[in-house]
Amino acid sequence: MPYWPARPFNGGTVEVRVVLLIYTLLLLLAAMPRSVKAAAKCDLQKGSSCICQMEDGSGTIDLSAISSTTKDKPYFSGIKGPKNYLYSFNPCMPFSEKGCNNAIICQQDHACCGRNTAVAFDTTKNPPTLTYGNGDNFHGPRQSIFQLKCDEGQDHQLVMNKEDPSGHYQFTLTSKHACITKPTQPPPPPATTQAKPTEPQPTHGPTGQPYHHKEDNPISLGTILDICALMLVITYLIAGTSFMYFRRGERGKDALPNLAFWMMLPGLVKVRNSAVCSVCSMC
Repeated sequence: MPYWPARPFNGGTVEVRVVLLIYTLLLLLAAMPRSVKAAAKCDLQKGSSCICQMEDGSGTIDLSAISSTTKDKPYFSGIKGPKNYLYSFNPCMPFSEKGCNNAIICQQDHACCGRNTAVAFDTTKNPPTLTYGNGDNFHGPRQSIFQLKCDEGQDHQLVMNKEDPSGHYQFTLTSKHACITKPTQPPPPPATTQAKPTEPQPTHGPTGQPYHHKEDNPISLGTILDICALMLVITYLIAGTSFMYFRRGERGKDALPNLAFWMMLPGLVKVRNSAVCSVCSMC
């Protein structure tokens, strides 16, 4: 077998470039997330402007405990904002007062800043937001956006942050009621002495077409890359070993492809890491 003499460490040699490429690919594979779970959406409960249910069944956000049920008596009143404006807010039930009619959020003595006819929860943001639109017109309908900060130690705290842009009112509501409440677990069924036979699931619909069941755990991008890398390594070993064995006549460990290079690899990586650490220590 031909012998490849070791060359001095040089950033321009082919071996070092290959080492750096492999090193970088391994780091990327290690850092690749194996699964990315998107934040669940929250659907507004029918007939409500302050309760939403998580699509994945993880729980609900319910602000009804900090909303007044007395007519025209909002739960929050006199909340100070910029330019000395005062605000009233009742999350679930509309109210009317001076300057506002059927409002959820009111700039006192001035205008309605949001109604329950246009409500949207957004739990994909951090923190989640609750938006009330369709307010009185001011360069378009006014709307109010509430950041919902979960704090188990706080019953309710409402802060008016700013109006930006004009007609868009930014609030922060901090409360334990802004947290996602997990559903209560039903009691386990009583034990039975005889287990019911499991009914086979149908494989075809009424029209004879087969069902297509959605997989719960799709393969992630990181897993695909891992499989591709493994297949490349296996292909490299099989093809390289076959070439060395049949064409070169090598036997034993000498039949491994590029054996000299792989024996040099740990030393090259060690030298490279030492050089990087030296540069970092000088910074």
